[in-house]
Amino acid sequence: MDPIKSFLEIAKVARKQVYKNSTVFPLLAPNGIELEYLVLEQALDEKLIQITELDTEDSVPELKVKNLGKKSVLIVEGEKLVGAKQNRIVNSSFLICGKPRSLFRSVAWGRGAGTDFSSCRTGRN
Repeated sequence: MDPIKSFLEIAKVARKQVYKNSTVFPLLAPNGIELEYLVLEQALDEKLIQITELDTEDSVPELKVKNLGKKSVLIVEGEKLVGAKQNRIVNSSFLICGKPRSLFRSVAWGRGAGTDFSSCRTGRN
């Protein structure tokens, strides 16, 4: 069974948390239950994720992400990808399973080819 579906079946929705214009509903799990995943930086450091540009010509609006490992990889909206044709900011959050590929649009355009990316927390670079 899908681990995320299993987790959501037993998780409890806690009281909403509000700050300014943001509202979050925490998901609480029974003790001992954890989702196993890596964050993007861990996956890149361990060479378990491959990020490539789809187009080698004029524009780079999309990237291809391939998880090479067994654990899922969490890519969080706002993360900065450094390298290749240009740096990018991820504009949506993704949980990439072990074998499927996922696409996401970059927030910028550029020229040149590239496959060499690293992760950088927003605000550090």
